[in-house]
Amino acid sequence: MAVKLPFRELHGLEDAQYNFEYLESHWSSGSGGTGPAGPAGPTGPAGATGPQGPIGNTGPAGATGAQGAQGPQGVAGPTGPAGQSFTYRGTWAAGTTYALDDVVTGSDGTSYISLGGGNVGHDPTTDATHTYWSVMAIHGATGPQGPQGAQGVQGPTGATGAQGPAGNTGATGPTGPQGATGATGPSGATTFVSGTVNPVAGVGADGALYLNTSTLEMWGPKASGAWPGAPFARLMPLSPNWGQVQAG
Repeated sequence: MAVKLPFRELHGLEDAQYNFEYLESHWSSGSGGTGPAGPAGPTGPAGATGPQGPIGNTGPAGATGAQGAQGPQGVAGPTGPAGQSFTYRGTWAAGTTYALDDVVTGSDGTSYISLGGGNVGHDPTTDATHTYWSVMAIHGATGPQGPQGAQGVQGPTGATGAQGPAGNTGATGPTGPQGATGATGPSGATTFVSGTVNPVAGVGADGALYLNTSTLEMWGPKASGAWPGAPFARLMPLSPNWGQVQAG
């Protein structure tokens, strides 16, 4: 009588494991020896897909890719609004008529812009209510004195100036000290001679004077061995008579 064993149909590895364990436990209690191993069963079908595993750690950043090609030209943007224009008119003048948006510089150094046309005679520095002018740029305060610059190189010598006028004569200085005594001069006999006639070359030395005692005429001085051709003076007696006065 055949015995039907309770084998499972093979649908997977789990069914094959069950059948093997059953046979092992059933035949191990018998008196006969272990039979030969049966042929390997067919491969069971693939099991169901397991659940999604956890997300792994972020990997390192890859190298920078090559520069992409130049993109196409973008569409031109819309035209912006027209800007405001100004006309600079220099320093404000009382007699000048200014138009709208004319710009001037006030006496305080600040720039002002005209708020309307026909603007004349309104000083922007005194327009406290800004009826005619509005401040455009306030004049800044003067900065501190800068440091002394380095000494420049010596310039060339200038041309000589014109001669100035003569100064006033200075006061007379004090009398100088007494000079040393000079050398003794020649004897009077050599420097003063006389005679009853006019002098001749052999009389007296150079530098001498001569008196003609007859005519009272003075000759000289003798130079280079010769006397002058005429007397230079005539002596007058202390008490001359009329004839002597007339004779000179």
